Amino acid sequence: MSEDYRELSDEIFRFLEKHAKSSASFDPEYDDPSERYNSPDGCELHSAAMMLRDGKGFHRHPWSDWGSGGYGDYSDDEARAWHDDLVRRIALTVGSGPSP
Repeated sequence: MSEDYRELSDEIFRFLEKHAKSSASFDPEYDDPSERYNSPDGCELHSAAMMLRDGKGFHRHPWSDWGSGGYGDYSDDEARAWHDDLVRRIALTVGSGPSP
């Protein structure tokens, strides 16, 4: 697995932990970790992070938008820039297949 993919995956998880809103009904004892987020945008980034962690490029351009309501604080320009940079970097892995 490419160390770059692993590092990007870890960074995505750090972003999600800090900025993605959790579903009120999420129960870590019973629910899959991918079900934690209250928007499909967070789930999309989680899915990308899992594929990257497995050493695979993501299978499509990620559809995550800062303005979706799934992230907070909406007015945090630094967090928005981080989100947008992650989406851009995930998109660069599309079609790259398994890492060397």
